[in-house]
Amino acid sequence: MHVFEFLRIASLCGALCGFLCPAIVRLPSSVDSDPEEFPALLEGLVSAPKGDAILSTPPSGGVRVGDEIYRFEGLEFEVADDRESTIWLEGILEGGQGVLRVPLINGEPEGPVTLVLGLREQEVQNVDFHEGEDEDAMGLTGQVTSMSGASLSFATALIIGAGTSTFRLEGDVAFLNGELGSGTYRQVSYLIEHCPEIGTIVFEEVPGSVNDEVNVETGRLIREAGYTTLLPARGMIASGGVDLFCAGETRIRVGGRMGVHSWGDPTSNIDAHDLPRDHPAHRMQVRYFREMLDQGEEFYFFTLEAAPFADIHWMSDQEIEFYGLLNAELEDLDLDSQALWASAPLSNRQEADLDEDDTHWGGCVLKEPGRTKPVDPYVVSDVTESDEYEPFSKKLSACGITLIAGDDVSDSFLRRVGQTIAEMFPRNPAMDQDAQSRILELLHQHRAALPVPRNERSLERLLSRHPEAAEKVFHRNSVCDIIMASVPEGQVMEVVEHILHAVTDVGLHLQFPREWGISRSSALWEAMQKAIATGAYDISSYHEELADEDEEIADRILLQEFAYWFITTAWDLQEPYGPQEAEWVVADRRELQQRFPDFFAIYQETVERVMACPSRSTLEQLGPRRSQERGR
Repeated sequence: MHVFEFLRIASLCGALCGFLCPAIVRLPSSVDSDPEEFPALLEGLVSAPKGDAILSTPPSGGVRVGDEIYRFEGLEFEVADDRESTIWLEGILEGGQGVLRVPLINGEPEGPVTLVLGLREQEVQNVDFHEGEDEDAMGLTGQVTSMSGASLSFATALIIGAGTSTFRLEGDVAFLNGELGSGTYRQVSYLIEHCPEIGTIVFEEVPGSVNDEVNVETGRLIREAGYTTLLPARGMIASGGVDLFCAGETRIRVGGRMGVHSWGDPTSNIDAHDLPRDHPAHRMQVRYFREMLDQGEEFYFFTLEAAPFADIHWMSDQEIEFYGLLNAELEDLDLDSQALWASAPLSNRQEADLDEDDTHWGGCVLKEPGRTKPVDPYVVSDVTESDEYEPFSKKLSACGITLIAGDDVSDSFLRRVGQTIAEMFPRNPAMDQDAQSRILELLHQHRAALPVPRNERSLERLLSRHPEAAEKVFHRNSVCDIIMASVPEGQVMEVVEHILHAVTDVGLHLQFPREWGISRSSALWEAMQKAIATGAYDISSYHEELADEDEEIADRILLQEFAYWFITTAWDLQEPYGPQEAEWVVADRRELQQRFPDFFAIYQETVERVMACPSRSTLEQLGPRRSQERGR
């Protein structure tokens, strides 16, 4: 679309504001009105050199009067009250020095161009309008008169549809944010030519494109360069942002949202969904998606049907998988990048600005996924050394939960805990295997992690020596509790209880929100209130501990404890292994069902269909029964 066509459409609908963004322009010291000289105005569109680690297209531009250059703070667009079908394009000069006003009549630059410089307003004489070799470029040249009456040359250059995209460069990764446009094309060209170390583009927040014609060419640049495109856990791409993401030779989603919709012409109320499939208007996008995806044409027409152009459809995991938008897993990246993107879905600078309430439910459960779905959610790995969870030095993954520990915890203990987790999720055909595997996927995607220190003292020492690293572990994962590897009494329930805290806070909360949700509207909350009211669950010991906590965190702690008591009592583990404290007075499964028949039925319809009590032989490997500990 040529710039004047774009302006014509926008002027008819009176909606130019927010869609036209000039790119930064370096004006030459002398420009005449010869159209052949106009392209010189368009140099320097990448505003920052490589060393500044950021490429941007901020709203800017400028005019030259004689030898003086005045930069724009931005452009504004105003529908004229006095002239039908007219929009005034106003370039606001930096520091309030003045305004350049250009009338656009039916989208075409026409009529007197006015320059307000300081306190003086005058009409630009002998105005010539120019369109650059790039379709988004627009320029004006002419003459103005100085205070002394001398004639001065005048020139300005504007970039229409440049977008607002920025690329922040960190090592071999470029972080992309903003609306896409012709400026994005120039930025990617710059990356290819000047930044050969860049191999991955991370789409943090890319809401769309202001120039689809240029966007598909930008995509072809990305594919030709062989870039990896990656959507982080709290990333968001929509419309043209999804189009550009599909250009990655390798495409990975750690999490985040993908939004699609139809395209349309607001001036004529045309929606692409209403056009027949063989309509010429589809050809550009169909060709592009055929180049990028195996099911490209099918995906393109899916986007048209998913939502009208004035709305958005957020794609499900199943839709993303069905249309082949992803072709690799996070683990396929090299180790450094894998650790970076598994642990830090947002950049460090962004992450530092996030409040825990913005990222976690109840202070511990990641609201957005931090990983893609695992190939096999039931996998139990061996212990491996890793710096992914520094200051913890090793890890073991079991059914979506990652155990992390220091060198003072034995590998054999981690393996026993992993075996305990695995036995809680048996592959039993009699169970609801779809719901079970989904719970394990949620644990994995939301990065459920359990630190395993040797004891309280070793944990305190670790946290005091590495406070910033430890804080990142808690911020980047769903860490709802810890398992101590060496406690004087109750080692079995030390393990079982804190595994269950991770499972109920993350897996059951997300899979069964009405039944097991961390909220005051769940059945779990209702059952807990009944237990408190009837004296089955005594929470008096928590009053002082939770007095200064936020309500949501306090509720989560009380709910996870109640869930632990309920499940382990249903498994008949409290009598042989429990502490037999005043906090919980229900002795066994039979009494539990009698006291809480409604929630016990919910438990049977949910937990018993996806989980099982670990075997007694496995529990005995963790530690003795309470009667043995007490010498009975």
